[in-house]
Amino acid sequence: MKADTGHPLMGCFCGLVCGRQGLVDGAELVAKHLAQDLSQGFVGREQGGIKGAKAAMLAGFQTTQQRFMQYAQRLSANSAKIWLAAETSALTCLVFGPEGPDSQPCLLVGDVGSDGKALVLRRDGSVSQRLGRCQGQEAAAKTKDALKAFEHGLKGPSISFPPIPGARLPKEKKGFGAHAKEAGLMAHLELCQLDWSSDAMLIMGSKGFWDSFDEQQLRHFDTSRRSCADLAQSLLDASSSRRRTAEDLAVLVMRFPWAMKATPTVQERRRRNKKAKKRKVEEVDDIFAPAQVQEEVESSEESSSSSIPASGVPVKVDLDAEGQEPKAKSKAKAKAKVKAKSKGNGTKKAEKKEDAPEDSQDLQSQAPPGSGAGAGEQLKEQFHAALSKLDDLACVKRQRVMPAEL
Repeated sequence: MKADTGHPLMGCFCGLVCGRQGLVDGAELVAKHLAQDLSQGFVGREQGGIKGAKAAMLAGFQTTQQRFMQYAQRLSANSAKIWLAAETSALTCLVFGPEGPDSQPCLLVGDVGSDGKALVLRRDGSVSQRLGRCQGQEAAAKTKDALKAFEHGLKGPSISFPPIPGARLPKEKKGFGAHAKEAGLMAHLELCQLDWSSDAMLIMGSKGFWDSFDEQQLRHFDTSRRSCADLAQSLLDASSSRRRTAEDLAVLVMRFPWAMKATPTVQERRRRNKKAKKRKVEEVDDIFAPAQVQEEVESSEESSSSSIPASGVPVKVDLDAEGQEPKAKSKAKAKAKVKAKSKGNGTKKAEKKEDAPEDSQDLQSQAPPGSGAGAGEQLKEQFHAALSKLDDLACVKRQRVMPAEL
């Protein structure tokens, strides 16, 4: 449907069709063509808003009525009478957007021979508006004899004959095909405005449904979380169980497009306790050792002489039975031998002099501990003897080398 400004007006449409007297063929024909005829009624409408919506819905009903009559002309005379007397009823609903930024969306309900009713539900499940007229919910007036009316006055009882108000009564609703040649199609249109924030769902039902179902029973159904198809089936089962028959029962549940998205729920943040919890702190010297092995590390550090660098991390050193470091000693010897080999033949004497104190150290290390002054004298004698042997060997080498050089 185009508004006066030329912009298309978006909306949604739903409806239910009920075939009376057990005839479903007419209901199938109406359900097949009614939505299509309604969409064609919106095309080319210059009037927008509420007037255009009412005119388009009425035009759609009339087009469907013509299709219904054209199908009856193809049947025989007897079948056509049954077809037209079935009184197929329909209850439709059209939801379209607001005309301006400050206006509200509108809901247009069209009733053709159904005497049904539509309920608009809020987000919390309460009833917001009631649309349509259902004879089962209205209080039936007591019938009075129109030919006799007794009046008690001062002169005694008097009898009068008032006029019959039959001509002033509203016409009976006619559905699709019901006495179409004489009365034609009679549609009832009703309009209401919706609220974006509160209105969320629409429930439509036929006359037979509302006769056996009460509005207060909606409180027992979870309308906010259940799907539309599941909720409609539950309502239909509850109504048919009370009526003991499913004839002329139809119900439809539609959720508005703006209510599809769940409203964001704001969760309150929990306040943290100002009192901080006490935490157990364990002092560990070795940052790489777990807390359980701390005592073992401390005991090993006390037993072994460890060298602690400036970083504060203890370094373990393995010692011999004599308290010396064999690994460091062997490394020093290897370095000294490499230096001596790099110097060549001219540095052999220096190499021997370096090896001599090392040999003396070996002799000192081999001496049994606790020998006293006698052990020291023996070591000195051995040291001097070794030096004399080295001098003799050096002299012999010189004598052997000199003739060859000459």
